[in-house]
Amino acid sequence: AGDTEVVRSLAEIVGKWPAFEPSGGRDRGFDLAERFVELSRPRTSISRMIQKAVAKIAVHGCGPLHIVTTADRQTLFPYPTVPDRRAAVMQSLGQSPVYFRGHAPGPCRENVGQVHVYLDVSGSMDGYLETIFSCLKPIQNRLYPLIHVFSTEVIDYPIGDILQGRYTSTSGTDINCVLEHIVKNKIKKAAIVTDGYVGKPSDLLIEQLPERLNLVKLLTPDFHEDDLKDLPGSVQRLPLEEENAMPWPMLSWALFTRMIPAPWSEWKWPFPWTGCLLQAESPQTKNC
Repeated sequence: AGDTEVVRSLAEIVGKWPAFEPSGGRDRGFDLAERFVELSRPRTSISRMIQKAVAKIAVHGCGPLHIVTTADRQTLFPYPTVPDRRAAVMQSLGQSPVYFRGHAPGPCRENVGQVHVYLDVSGSMDGYLETIFSCLKPIQNRLYPLIHVFSTEVIDYPIGDILQGRYTSTSGTDINCVLEHIVKNKIKKAAIVTDGYVGKPSDLLIEQLPERLNLVKLLTPDFHEDDLKDLPGSVQRLPLEEENAMPWPMLSWALFTRMIPAPWSEWKWPFPWTGCLLQAESPQTKNC
């Protein structure tokens, strides 16, 4: 037990040192720098999981803020635009309608959700950001208009910027900046998206968290849960591992090539322990 405490203490001390090279570890990182990521196609399964997690801690339409959107609204025109039964009846009775009913696009206020999303943008999350960013688009109206990206600092970004792949990071990680932001802004409903490599949270900050805080932790497949176990709230795993799965056409072709008969003198057959594809022997592949 003593050795474990020593290792943990050393990890906390070293984790506060400035980074010499970019890494996905728990260090203080570099200075803040704006970054861009090319978004992938939204994954329905991930969007639904985030939406389901968000729905558990806040109901859509209960937020105190509003956004202005465009929607078709019923209005009056001095000329007919669509079939108007009332105007037709008036004309059949010898009356001339002054206005005609129709629909036109116009501004519309819509309630937004109260859930604040804290998105880990440290170096260890680089392989997941393009997928997570794009999966926020289908559910953006259920979220707080600002996404809180964090590394060793919390930076507020309009969700529109996030959907364009813009964010700021130091490449380091520190969960305490998230807790400080929650305490300072008295946030009651939040979702943290991370791989869990965020360092041990401060006991003092945990005690200062809002009493009725509803928190959900959404973790990537290769998550590290030890750092987050002292935080309140449920844990859910995002199905991001499917992103790297081999597509069925490629998988079928790989299996097919293993079944092609050929003379042993011309082909080198792959075995599970060789890691070689089916191919003719050559100076480059003979010793594969």
